[in-house]
Amino acid sequence: IIKMATDALLADAGTIYRRLFNHRPVIQNEVHFFVQEFEDKIHDDDLVLMQHTLKLANEMDSLYLEEMKQSLPVFAEAKAKVLDITKKSNEALKNKKTDLELSTEEKEMYEKELSSLKDELSKERTQIQEEIDIKIEELKAEAEVHREQRERLRLNRPLSVGSHE
Repeated sequence: IIKMATDALLADAGTIYRRLFNHRPVIQNEVHFFVQEFEDKIHDDDLVLMQHTLKLANEMDSLYLEEMKQSLPVFAEAKAKVLDITKKSNEALKNKKTDLELSTEEKEMYEKELSSLKDELSKERTQIQEEIDIKIEELKAEAEVHREQRERLRLNRPLSVGSHE
């Protein structure tokens, strides 16, 4: 009894599966319908246009194919020249690069020279700053002297005519 129920259940499941998931007959019918519609709707104008396009393509193929075959050696020669120029350019760049690289001795020499220049500039800067400080002090002293002289002159000025002592 259980075996019969399972067989029936499996048969029903197979039927349900075919109905729900097997779309092959529907798709075949749709494709057949589409092909039939396409064949019915095709006109002579389309055929003439396709024949004309095919004729032009064949003419272009025969015309340009010969020209291209004849120009192949020219392209091969041009390619060889371009490759040669590229090779020479790469070699020149490699040589230029090695010329531009400095040896460690040259780098050390330039670094020493740079540090000595920095030291000299630093010394000159401190010297100039000291000279500026000295000048500022001198100018302050002169300003003080002038202030004192102006004050003395102001105090020693004769009284104006309108005032009485």
